[in-house]
Amino acid sequence: MAKIAERISGNAAYELRAPLSREIGRILVHFAYFEQCVQEMVWQALKLSEAAGRIAVREPRVTDRLEMLRDAIKLRGGTFDEELYKSIYRRTNLLAAKRHLLAHGIWFHHKARGEWHVQLTRGSWPKNEEELIAGSKKVTPESVVMTLEELRSATSEISVLIADLKTLRRSAVEAAPSPQTLP
Repeated sequence: MAKIAERISGNAAYELRAPLSREIGRILVHFAYFEQCVQEMVWQALKLSEAAGRIAVREPRVTDRLEMLRDAIKLRGGTFDEELYKSIYRRTNLLAAKRHLLAHGIWFHHKARGEWHVQLTRGSWPKNEEELIAGSKKVTPESVVMTLEELRSATSEISVLIADLKTLRRSAVEAAPSPQTLP
């Protein structure tokens, strides 16, 4: 069976229904809080004050911060729950992409379908789609249907991610000082 690609477009909108706007705001605020928690853990692992951390440690992508955190803990000889870390890292990748889509995408309402869409204008189409659409999404944006249920689900997933990050923090153990460094 042949695949069919439908070009869906609409006029950009900035006045979304209140429940959509509210949930998008929750996602952005929850994710910003998650990013701040990761950043604070990096500062703690490096034994920096918040002020020194803000000066010395830039704010890369959140996945880069998680890698920095892992490396800083290992450098100091500490340990933490590796499986939980891997799970947090994998979910962070997915949720960061959704957060960026919601924050930077172009919203429009498809009146005929009664659906809200977000246009994704970054990246390239996947290999399995290239016989239909080739090249950059800047030229041919991807339209993603976004429902209130999906937004609420993302908020819940970020809340779980925050809780898991706090569990990871509690699992972190500093290396015991070696006898040579004791006074």
